[in-house]
Amino acid sequence: MTTIQTRPANQGDLTQGFWRQNVRLGYLGELFTKLEKQNLNLQVTRRQLSVTETRDSITGWRQVSFAEDTIKMYIETHGVAASQLPAGVYVREDAVGISYDYLDVCDQIVTSTDVYFEVESRQDHWLANSFLYHEYQLHELPLRQEDIQISTVSTWKTSPADPRSRTKLYLDEYLNDSAIVDNDGTQLDYAVIFNDPPYHLRHEFRTAHTPIYGLYIINQPTNSEALLNANQTPYGYDEDVPIEICTVDSLNVTGVALNWRMEAELRKVLEEHPTGSQRKLQKREPLTIMGSDRIYRTQWTMPYRRGTTV
Repeated sequence: MTTIQTRPANQGDLTQGFWRQNVRLGYLGELFTKLEKQNLNLQVTRRQLSVTETRDSITGWRQVSFAEDTIKMYIETHGVAASQLPAGVYVREDAVGISYDYLDVCDQIVTSTDVYFEVESRQDHWLANSFLYHEYQLHELPLRQEDIQISTVSTWKTSPADPRSRTKLYLDEYLNDSAIVDNDGTQLDYAVIFNDPPYHLRHEFRTAHTPIYGLYIINQPTNSEALLNANQTPYGYDEDVPIEICTVDSLNVTGVALNWRMEAELRKVLEEHPTGSQRKLQKREPLTIMGSDRIYRTQWTMPYRRGTTV
């Protein structure tokens, strides 16, 4: 892997205005030639993400893999984001990348010094009917030092006190697969997963070899309150776990209708199996994301009471 470099200072016409003007006119190849004559290395490692059919038994996330090759890209940092944490300040640099080569959201760019950038968005630039270049919004992954896979099986399987894990086990046990059907009554594939998977939701609904039609997404609890005995020792906890139902329109599948079917099945589970951790449903919030596709979302909050941690 090789080093990427930002715009050099005080080198004549190699300025931000120059490269933007040239790439907009379709002269990206000439710009790359000028930069390389200044001994700038434009070679970077592209890591293209793909998902498999195998799901993590704890999170429900699909396993991901990256295919690596080398491309040319001009990268220029344009902003810094900083957050104050108890251990100190967490800082990352945002950047823009210009390239002929294609990357998707959540793909990565890596430098020879193991600096990782992740693709947040892509804008394709055209002149008439001729493609010019891709412009990428990137953000640095400052804590990433090597190619790691997010694995939870070995680390979380002994920690069922995680509210998301407890809720997923509950739903996996009692959801009725035959109730999740299309417009003609044919059973559909769906999944129960934790929030924030390491890939775009498009990989669930569209690009996977076996796409799914609906998701139950279990979020981090919004509230966890200790229940105290008279001697001020806890005997249990009241927790609120948000559950989102996400569906899309597909062939013979009306997304909003499927969302209602999945919601009805969630209600039925709570009606038939309320004991154990004393679960219930409240606070329904219909949400819709508009874009090139429409994602129908409904968020429920599931308050439940559980005992102390074992």
